[in-house]
Order: sequence, then structure tokens, then C-alpha cells
Amino acid sequence: MKRLILNRLLISVPLLLAISFTAFILRDFMETDAFDPLQESQNLPVSLRRSEIIQRARAESRDLPLFYFSIRPWSYPDTLFRFVIKSEKKRIKRFLHQGVPWPSVHVYVTLEREMVEKAAHRLDKLLVEELSRLDDLNAMSAKLDAMTDSTRAGVLWGKLKSSLHEMQKSRKWFPLFVPVPGWHGSHNRFHIWLNQIMRGDWGVSRSDYRPAWVKIREAVSWTLSINLVSLLVVYLLSLFLGEWLFRRKEQHKGKIIESVLFFLYSIPRFFLALLLILAFASDTLSPALHIFPSPGFFDSNPEASLLEQWGRYGAQLVLPVICLVLPSLAYLTRIYSIRLRDEKNKPYAFMAWSKGDAEDFITRRHLRRNALLPLIALLGMEIPALFGGSVVIEVLFNIPGMGRLMLQSILIQDWLIVFNILLLIGTFTILGKLLADLLYGFTDPRIRWRAS
Repeated sequence: MKRLILNRLLISVPLLLAISFTAFILRDFMETDAFDPLQESQNLPVSLRRSEIIQRARAESRDLPLFYFSIRPWSYPDTLFRFVIKSEKKRIKRFLHQGVPWPSVHVYVTLEREMVEKAAHRLDKLLVEELSRLDDLNAMSAKLDAMTDSTRAGVLWGKLKSSLHEMQKSRKWFPLFVPVPGWHGSHNRFHIWLNQIMRGDWGVSRSDYRPAWVKIREAVSWTLSINLVSLLVVYLLSLFLGEWLFRRKEQHKGKIIESVLFFLYSIPRFFLALLLILAFASDTLSPALHIFPSPGFFDSNPEASLLEQWGRYGAQLVLPVICLVLPSLAYLTRIYSIRLRDEKNKPYAFMAWSKGDAEDFITRRHLRRNALLPLIALLGMEIPALFGGSVVIEVLFNIPGMGRLMLQSILIQDWLIVFNILLLIGTFTILGKLLADLLYGFTDPRIRWRAS
């Protein structure tokens, strides 16, 4: 058993790292637009916007490489990651893709930036700002020629013109197709972000500037409580109904229950939630059916325990739990009853029956343990399914859980919260799969024997 636990832990660690890297990459990609002067307020000059964004990017370690290693074309510089402004980096890449060597690009970009800061005439400022957005070398040359006579007579304009001419005549396409590996060590953004996550520093929300972990922790308590209760209820009911259907497989009642379960499985969770709200949480159909409170705002205390929260809002959480339980209950019950029938036809069950044992005793002593194996294996899949279904349920019932927080963060583009929740859900999924594997090995001795 110890070896089985060690094997599953060794498998879980790379999966956790892969999920964390995926969440980091997605967050980094979505937040890149925030570091672009063209996306910021147009009330400030470009130079001031640029300096402000560079300071903010360096404070967030955006001027460091993305990962421990990288593979780049030979024509790319090994310091391209230091260009933190998205539009500038894209423009430099387009120059390099045209075969322009990096030294020529670097000289031109430096001179162009100097001209943006020193342009005196208003027309020249507009032309230089337009020039800084172009990547076609011929169009850039025409834009330079359209400047005023006083600017063209200056030394800086001449250097910029000659630098552009050097870019046009020094193109080399071969270095674009030669890959060069690079090692950056631990001084990279992913390593710093992972250390912050391990220390509990999940960043600050961009919407209300609260610590991200505080917001997520308040939501996790609701989501976990609802999902754990739903998971417990669905497995207990599936065991009871599965054995009930197994004993009455040929009876009329059993066929009716199977048809009802199949119907419940075919209903989407959001549609089932709307039906339950209309029927039992409103006066739409009949005031007599208005049994449960209408979905409303949960003015909860973040420091309260789960028992205190359920004691105060238990009536409002009954319908959400039903919405999560019924679709899963249908297929788990059917799988369990079918597996019981298969186990009954095996030789060991026939041997127990031939010894005169009662059917209930055979089911409890012999069939149940083997028939539980598929349900234990499905535990790892049921946990992410419940988390995915709880997103819609939390929104419809106005529950302040991770699903509602994630949707609100997507709408206001608070990507730090979104991908931190994604990382947390992935971690719960892996832990659920690990728990299912350990329970499977504990239930089936053959798994322990193969692991050893």
C-alpha cells in the first residue's frame, strides 16, 4: 500500500506542475494587453505612458524570461523578453521576420525612440508616432521623407534615415530557420510566481485591490461545502437505489425508476435549476409550492464555520444541492446496478448461492465490494463535473462561491482571480483523482499487489 501511495504521488506532482504552468501561461497571455501604451488612456503623451507602463511591468517582473529555458530563432536576441510593451515587441519580431539582423533593428529602434522624445514640430510628432507603428520598410522611408524641412536638416533625422537604409540592405533569411536553445535558470517569471503561490501570496485583485487569496478563500468555503454535501448525498443515494433496482430489475417499479433516472440525466443542470426555482422558490406556479426561500444575496460572515453558514442558509442551499445531485445520481445508480448484475453471474456468487446463503447476505458480503469499484474510479471524474456544474448553479442561486466569483472576474477582466481559481480547481481535481486511486487500491487487493 505504501508503494501504491508513493506511485500515485509521483504521478500527481508532474500533473500539478503542468496545471500550474498552464494557468500561468494563460494569465500571462491575457494580461499582456495591459502593458501597451495603445491600450492605456490617450490623455497622456506616448513617452509618459511608456515610462509608466515600463515601471509597472518591472515591478511585476515582466522584464524577466518566461520559463527556465527557451528555444528561439538564431536571428532573435537573447534579451527580447526585456521589451515589456506588447506593441514594441511585436514590431521588433516583424522586423526580424523580414530578415533584418538584430543589431540594425536595435540601432534603428533606439534612434526612433530618441526622435519621438525630441520632435519639436507638432506635425513631426504625429508623423513620428505613426512611424513608430509601421513595420513596412518602404512605408517607413516614405513617412520619414514627409517630415518638415527643419527636421530633415537635423543630424538625428539623417542617422535615422541611414539606419533604415541599413536595415533594407542587410536582410538575411537563413538565421530565422536555425533554432538556438537558451537556459535562464531560476530567475524567471514562472519560478517567481510559483514561489509566491507556495508562500500564499496570490497577488492583488485588479477590481477592488483586495488580496486574491482572501477573495478566493471566502468563495471556496461555499463551493466546497455545497460540492462535498452533493458528493456525499449522490453516492449514498446511488448505493441505495442501485441495490434497490438490482433486487427489482424485472418488476414494473424498477423499470419506472430507471426511466425517471434516465429522464433526469438528460436534463441540463441550468434548466433543472430554473425549473426548481420557478416551482419551489417563487409564486409563479402556485403560492402553496413556494417552500424554499427565493435566491438572494448571501450576507455571510467570512470567518464563520461551514456549520454556521449551513445553519443560517441551509434552506437556501437545498435546491442547489438537488440540482447538483440529480444528474449525477442517474448514471451512478445505473452503473452500480448493472455492475451488481454482472457480479451476480460470476462463479463466486453462484458458489455462495449454492451454499444456501440468502440473497441479501450475498449482496452485502460478496457483490457490493466488487461492484463499488467503478463508482470509486468515477470519483476522480465526478469532482471536476460537480465543480463545472456549480458555476451555473452558483450564478442562478446567487451563491458567493468560486463559480460566481470566476464569472464576475471574467466579465471585469480580472484575470489574476480567474486563473488562480483555475489553478485551485485543477488542484482539487488531482487530489480527487489521487483519493479515488487510493480508495481503489484499498478496496481491490489486486491493485496493491500489482503496485508492489
